[in-house]
Amino acid sequence: MITSQSLAWLSRDQFCRYRDPLEWRNSATESGTGELHSEDASILIRIMMDLLDDEERRLIERHQKLLEEKSTQAATVKEIGQDIATTRRFLQNRLRVTGEQLTDDLFGTAARDRVKMRQGRLKNELKSLPHTSGLATLATELNEAKDVVVRLQSEFDTRTADRQTLEGELKTSESASSDEFYATFAVLENPCSLPPGKCPLKDGCGEVGAKDPIREAITQDKAKDLQELDQVLAGIETQLNEAKAAYQSLKRRHDQLDKQVSQSARRLAARLGRVDAVARETKSFLATVQEGKLQTDVLAGIEKSLRESRDQQRTARDLVARKQDELNQHFNHVLQHLLGAGYTGRIEISMKGLHLAIDDHDSSPGEAMATSGTVHSLDLACLRAGIGGLGFLPRLLIHDSPREGDLEPHIYAKLFEFVASLEQEFSGTEPSFQYIITTTTPPPEHLDADPFVRLRLDRNRSDGLLLGRRF
Repeated sequence: MITSQSLAWLSRDQFCRYRDPLEWRNSATESGTGELHSEDASILIRIMMDLLDDEERRLIERHQKLLEEKSTQAATVKEIGQDIATTRRFLQNRLRVTGEQLTDDLFGTAARDRVKMRQGRLKNELKSLPHTSGLATLATELNEAKDVVVRLQSEFDTRTADRQTLEGELKTSESASSDEFYATFAVLENPCSLPPGKCPLKDGCGEVGAKDPIREAITQDKAKDLQELDQVLAGIETQLNEAKAAYQSLKRRHDQLDKQVSQSARRLAARLGRVDAVARETKSFLATVQEGKLQTDVLAGIEKSLRESRDQQRTARDLVARKQDELNQHFNHVLQHLLGAGYTGRIEISMKGLHLAIDDHDSSPGEAMATSGTVHSLDLACLRAGIGGLGFLPRLLIHDSPREGDLEPHIYAKLFEFVASLEQEFSGTEPSFQYIITTTTPPPEHLDADPFVRLRLDRNRSDGLLLGRRF
């Protein structure tokens, strides 16, 4: 069970300076494994060294899952918070809603009310534009003027038709002979059957073409009627021309004003469109605020579960004393080999994580250490315990170029001597572990040769580069 974090522990980076047993990577190196919380780092070592019982391991796995859920949920809440902040600034600038002390709920409500007010004002202004501009009144006047033109035109056409009829009758009366004229009386109920000269009404009309006073009177009446009708037509035509002129004048004014009103309506519609867009942003803002609350509640629930998980771990934590004692034996063995026979120590596990105690000196995480020897002692003790069958360590350990300045010279040399002695315990058989240490400081002379030195690098030569190339 090797993870990226456990591999980071088994291959400490030189930039960690071996100053803390639970610090394996420095964030400045951008290695991708980051700095773990001391509690999480302690849990990983305990898992690798089998210092957890099944129940506690189950709780730890659940705790790790909760930590992942918290990280994901926290990122979601942060993203929503950024969206809320961005939209809030936009709405404040667009709607001039002030009051930073307002909560997002109250701000969103204020923004929504402001948008509704602007929408209502613009809609009313757009709806009433024909009336406020006078276009509606002018349109009414134009329709009335059109009705006058239609009425006068209809009257003129009717009178013109009457004139044509009257003119025809006049021409007929003027051109007809006496016989034709008298023939018109055939329509009477009791026409006179006496010939001309015998009927007193026809006296003096017996000659063809002679003028008849009755016909002459009728002709004169029709001529007079035609003259009067021409005068009426002239008056109607004058009124019609004036009505048409008035209509055309009103139409020009109407068309010009209608064009202006249309332009104003387009501008108002564009403003209303922008306000509608802000309304949608406001609605989205309020929805995002509610979603933010929901997701924050979810995050709070996860954090509560994490607290309960820690409490359950505290209750369920029954340290495996035998295994811990066994690891402490290995720890003391390495400690005495590196620091001296007079040193004793122990690996303690508490709610604060893994804690190294050496004699009367505590080297707990976060405190300055006089030497990094205890850090190397912990790693080598776990390696030695893994060789003996304790835990799940893959029996691989890498120390990346520990600086001589971080160790007393005699401790630095004993690192190599201890690993060499550990290899000798296999009595000529192939060792079941691998320890890699990269160094720029020469090891002890008797170890500065094959088979201990596996690779020498020289950046000044191409064949002296790692993998034969520059990175």
